[in-house]
Amino acid sequence: MKRILAATAVAILLTSCGHNLGTVVHGKFINIGYDPEINKVGIQYVDGIMMTGVNKELSKNKLKFIDSVEKDGIKTTTEIDYANENGAQVTGYQVDLEKARQANGGPSQSATAE
Repeated sequence: MKRILAATAVAILLTSCGHNLGTVVHGKFINIGYDPEINKVGIQYVDGIMMTGVNKELSKNKLKFIDSVEKDGIKTTTEIDYANENGAQVTGYQVDLEKARQANGGPSQSATAE
């Protein structure tokens, strides 16, 4: 039991928030998830390549995947390029803050940026 708790603690510490992350998974695997908002379980089976990119605002992400497989004397090469660029992201909080500034006669964010 102590080993399970220790392994869980290590897994939580090592899986922190990651921005500008790119991952490639190649093989056969199953993803199982649960969405409490709609009370549904989702199951996904993948036999192949899954690429994931997670970007923070004002960032660029490039990922290149090359795989060669030889089966029955036939060589197959797969090459995938993934690129993503994010600009500034505006949240509802920022919009409310800007409206409050303007309502109180303060300078707007766009005026101070110039």
